[in-house]
Amino acid sequence: MPVGHPTDYKPEYCEYVVDKMANEGYIVEEFCLDWDISTATFYNWLNVHPAFLDAYTRGQQRRKGYHKRLLERGLSADRFNERAFAMLLRYCGESGDERTIRLPKLAKAKTFAKKCDVILKAFTDEYINSKEANAILDMIGKMAKIDEVTEMRKKLEEIELARKQGR
Repeated sequence: MPVGHPTDYKPEYCEYVVDKMANEGYIVEEFCLDWDISTATFYNWLNVHPAFLDAYTRGQQRRKGYHKRLLERGLSADRFNERAFAMLLRYCGESGDERTIRLPKLAKAKTFAKKCDVILKAFTDEYINSKEANAILDMIGKMAKIDEVTEMRKKLEEIELARKQGR
């Protein structure tokens, strides 16, 4: 992309922003380097050019998809990367806090059923909450059969209901 004067906004930057954020996970500073502008100029363009703001907003949404796909590659049936999972939750807006979930037994569990047992134990012991248990289940569920995931969700719901009823 040609470099222009720092204040030379071009409408074609809109699609460039969406494309780079969606396909390469670009952040503001990378655009500034590409166009030889300051971050102040970039943010000014967001305020002055509604189409640019719209493109940036769409790019942010698509960047989440890029990061999600990238981080999911770090999660496989043979290994569970806790740090990648925590990052995935943050990028996807699934976690309201910055806490890291450590379930070392999950990485050692070789079958889906064993992984489910680890999740159930962590949930039952109140080490993780329902949202976290379901997020972990979603990740490992991609590697398992749908009916096994459905059965696990039923077990989680039963435990949560029992908790609410004081059992």
